[in-house]
Amino acid sequence: MVLREGSQGTLPVALTELPEGVTFSAEQSARLSQMGEAFIAAVGGENQNPDDPAYKRRWQEAQWVSDQEFRAYFGSQLFAEVQRQAYLLKMKDSAESK
Repeated sequence: MVLREGSQGTLPVALTELPEGVTFSAEQSARLSQMGEAFIAAVGGENQNPDDPAYKRRWQEAQWVSDQEFRAYFGSQLFAEVQRQAYLLKMKDSAESK
């Protein structure tokens, strides 16, 4: 998958790495996959130009929808934990690249 994350926002929770120890049933895994596919379709597919204002708008709208669906299906606690982990990984990567 080649989604170009940048000034348009961050990846939706459905496309981020899940915390260690989190396991899903086959049904839950399928739903998570569907959320990711819906996000990719909503932004216009892969390999978009991240500098295109329309792409930025689509990304932000699709991210909001995807995150709301994740929270509704998997719960606020897991949503918050995945967001926290993604933030910590981003900060770690940023510190290592300096």
